[in-house]
Amino acid sequence: MKSFPILAIAAALTITVADPAAVAQRSRSGAPAAVDLKGDETPEQIQAAYTKAINDLAPNLAKADGSPLRTFEATVHFAARPGAETERAACCQAIAAALQTDAPVEAKAWMLKLVAFADRGEVVPVAARLLDDAEPLLRESARYALQHTPAPAAADALRSALAKATDPKWQGALALALGARKDTASVPALAKLLASLDEAAAESAMYALGNIANADAAKALAAARPTVPERFRAAAAESWMKCAEQMLKDGQSAEAVAIYRELNQPTQPRPVRLAALQGTLKAAGDDAADTVLSLLTGEDADARAIATGFIPDLGSGGLKKLATGMGKLSPATQVMVLGALAERGEKSALPEALAAAKSSEDSIRLAGFSALGRLGDASTVPLLVSALQTGGNNAAARESLQRLDGAGVNDAILAAMTAESDASRRAELIGVLEARSAVSAVPALLQETANDNPGVRRAALRALGRVAAIGDAPALIQSLLKSAPGAERDEAERAVTTVCARLATPDQQTAPVLEAYRVASAAEKVILLPALGRLGGTKALEAVKSALAGNDPALSKAGESALANWPDADETVEVELLTLAQRAEKPSDRTAALRAYVRVISLPSGLPGEMRLAKFQKAMDLARRDDERNLILERVTEIKHIETLRFLVPFLDQPALCSRAGNTICDLARERSLRNRHPADFTAALNRIVEVCKDQTVVDRAKRRLAEK
Repeated sequence: MKSFPILAIAAALTITVADPAAVAQRSRSGAPAAVDLKGDETPEQIQAAYTKAINDLAPNLAKADGSPLRTFEATVHFAARPGAETERAACCQAIAAALQTDAPVEAKAWMLKLVAFADRGEVVPVAARLLDDAEPLLRESARYALQHTPAPAAADALRSALAKATDPKWQGALALALGARKDTASVPALAKLLASLDEAAAESAMYALGNIANADAAKALAAARPTVPERFRAAAAESWMKCAEQMLKDGQSAEAVAIYRELNQPTQPRPVRLAALQGTLKAAGDDAADTVLSLLTGEDADARAIATGFIPDLGSGGLKKLATGMGKLSPATQVMVLGALAERGEKSALPEALAAAKSSEDSIRLAGFSALGRLGDASTVPLLVSALQTGGNNAAARESLQRLDGAGVNDAILAAMTAESDASRRAELIGVLEARSAVSAVPALLQETANDNPGVRRAALRALGRVAAIGDAPALIQSLLKSAPGAERDEAERAVTTVCARLATPDQQTAPVLEAYRVASAAEKVILLPALGRLGGTKALEAVKSALAGNDPALSKAGESALANWPDADETVEVELLTLAQRAEKPSDRTAALRAYVRVISLPSGLPGEMRLAKFQKAMDLARRDDERNLILERVTEIKHIETLRFLVPFLDQPALCSRAGNTICDLARERSLRNRHPADFTAALNRIVEVCKDQTVVDRAKRRLAEK
């Protein structure tokens, strides 16, 4: 559409955002400083206050500094606040009066622009007269105000102006204003304008009728179609289709379809035809499925794209129709249809999903298995279990088994698991039960912890960690005691501690394990102590310390493992680990104790940073190997303190430790509050990394930190 000079003038009248400072200047009543109200005024006093404020501001609204304009805007917004109808009307009446003074044209334009949202008819008579003003800026500003004012009289004024307008550009501007208002009463005048010799005015009327979009507007557009110039045909069709869209919303489907059918003709431009096709499908409801199916099997690529894109919009009945004809579709389209059916949870399409899962086409078969997860039930479990044995289908089948919903699904999977003789598939089905959080499978899973196959036992223990309840802890503990050393025992230990950790406090969590520990043999205590260490708590610590103080080397070693697994920062545990590291005779024992000590002191605690850092310094004094030192330099990053930086800097001069120290310094530098308090220290440390470090990755990190502001 052409741009009119008069509209360009309107575009220049952008609304300012009220200055926060101006808005903040309130009197005691909360009003802007321009209005002096105390809160107990009569309507006459309110009117007088707004009249004075507007009259004081109006002559200066076009001043360059913008301050009067911002105050004016704040005043109008304040007056139009909810619950202040008297003030709103007073403000608008004051503006209406100010528009009839000798204020500058630009000031009047701003008043019209800014009052539009607040006016309920008070300004309409004045704005209507200004539609005839000799000054283009005032005419356009009045048109803008009347377009946005909700009062019915504003539409009357615009229609009256259009009836006597002779300038095509002005006719077009008025037509657009009436269209924006969706003014149904203006349809006859706009229909007449469609026949204007001026193309721009006719085009404006066309767009306005498309915005009004009622039945009369549709008739006017239909009547004008034979005379529409070639270059406006697409625009005319767009406006006509807007009418059809509104008719659909209003329940006039037959009328809408008639328009779409008329526009979906070979004589229409291709974009118009395709848009009309979309509308036809939308209007057809579930009956659109037949058309979609026909289009999907046709030769027109654009029409196929329209039909494909419409699939998600089909209703339940339409999807069912489409599903029954899937055999006619290409593999890619069948996959899309199955996906839509699954996304909707269209259970009635289960036969189609089952058929797809048996297809010889890989993509369709996989889509079928995926769809079964949403559409299937317990009856589909055997097919999905069977698919686990097929390399190309197992991932989709496993996912669907995990997702299946409905009564009896867990029981069906459990039955398949117990009947499965292949150990790997049995373990896989246990994993499915775990993913489904199948609590009902706990008794069977406990039995599987005694399976002859280690993989099955580990899978069962892993699943029990997720689905078992605290009441199952004694049975799980027995499984732990019977577990084979290594990965299986680790899995059993995790299962026990995971289930016990669901209780509220550490001492409650350790109670089931401690109860078993008290009556356990020495060999069984060796197995249970590490689990106690993972749970923590004062009673567990007593048992661990007793083991460390005893004469049984195996039990003492288990106590060390328990301390190494301790879940929180505990001063007693730290002292024990430090003592073990200091007294260890074997280098491997010393390293293990030191690493455990570093892990525990890295855990969150309420101690000040300097006290925590002192523990890391002790660890560094005990370290004998560079890998131990690097571990300490890595873990010390948990202490966000300037002394941590000063602790790290000397290690930059040791080649074997420089990279790790440099990385930790870069980590600390990300703490903006810490760095901002000590900018010189961080700048010096980062520059030192750049200077001495041989690891380019670390150097680049330091440079990035230095570049940050």
